Amino acid sequence: MGCGSSLGIQSKVADKNHAGDDRAQQLDNSPLTADEIRSRIVCSDKPVKSQLTPSLSIEYAFVTQRGYYPDAVDKPNQDSYTIIPNFAGDPTKIFFGIFDGHGATGDLCSVFARKEVPDRLQKLMGKANASVPFTEIYSNCFTDTNAKLHTSRIDDSLSGTTAITCFMDGNIIHIANVGDSRAVIAKTDAARIVASPLSVDQTPYRTNWATAVNEEVDEDGDPPRVWSPTGNFPGTAFTRSIGDEIAESLGVFATPEIASLQLTSNDRYVIIASDGVFEFLTNQAVVDIVKTYDNPLEACEKVVAESYRLWLHYELRTDDITIICIYLEHAVVPETAESTQRLASQQANDLLTTNILNTRVTEQRPVRRGMSKQKRRDQMKKDMAKMVTDEDLNY
Repeated sequence: MGCGSSLGIQSKVADKNHAGDDRAQQLDNSPLTADEIRSRIVCSDKPVKSQLTPSLSIEYAFVTQRGYYPDAVDKPNQDSYTIIPNFAGDPTKIFFGIFDGHGATGDLCSVFARKEVPDRLQKLMGKANASVPFTEIYSNCFTDTNAKLHTSRIDDSLSGTTAITCFMDGNIIHIANVGDSRAVIAKTDAARIVASPLSVDQTPYRTNWATAVNEEVDEDGDPPRVWSPTGNFPGTAFTRSIGDEIAESLGVFATPEIASLQLTSNDRYVIIASDGVFEFLTNQAVVDIVKTYDNPLEACEKVVAESYRLWLHYELRTDDITIICIYLEHAVVPETAESTQRLASQQANDLLTTNILNTRVTEQRPVRRGMSKQKRRDQMKKDMAKMVTDEDLNY
């Protein structure tokens, strides 16, 4: 079962009315029955609406599905999520987060970060004075969580978690990213709805990070990893993480990259998800699915179902898959001189942020399109068995 916490949004284990069941039954290559798939899914009971400002209301939902590992069928879901409306007692603020654990204690690391990051953010916001930039406060809550994890009872020497969080303060969003989970915004552009990145995966695919991680990067494998030159430790497929104490000696830190944008009437959806979604789906492919649904819960269900299908097409296993969809609804309100000036200032910052993200997106972790070696072997065995059966029938 996925680990999550939310205040004001009810969750449930998927029931027989879950929208993904029919699709699950149609998958000939699924190793799980519809009931088994359903038991692995935790989702919103229903979408939740929230009015953040007079001009902006949101509707949101989540779905998480525990991964399938043939050699460890009971492996826990290492993805955690949190949704905290009325953040710090302010109805204009809401916090969303997804934490994707890895390693032997990855589930414990992600649950730890899920609680500590927003708790620390709330405490730091309460202590800060007006001269401290919010981005500094936001960043510190991740590095503080990382330090606290190191001194906790959880062994994070070879385990840790990614983090993708979206903090909405009225119509301004702040995205903080550590690792290879992802945030995307969908915008109306003429007659199209176009995906734009709100984060860029922190992986060795980004060439500018080879130096940052002491150049101990192996580019021969899939994916490229950061390796220790002195020990037989597993390589990390990301260049930032909460936890992973040993990897810190290679430059794998918990400092997040932060992007801040003011939402406009052209913005339609904000999506955050673990790499279980983006392993085989592009940002635009996810948005193309989401835009076909008026209900964010149905959109989440469809994205998770498609991700599950693609995992089984290319692999013998599936990763944990978690997504939060936030639908944006804009209303027209009269502008004041103060709001116009504030918007112009924020738009200048938005343009800079957007340009940086669009420049870096060329180094985004590419979508996989090839079968794993194990999947190819398994497919060859099935093809050979079918050939033998066909020959017997013909004989």
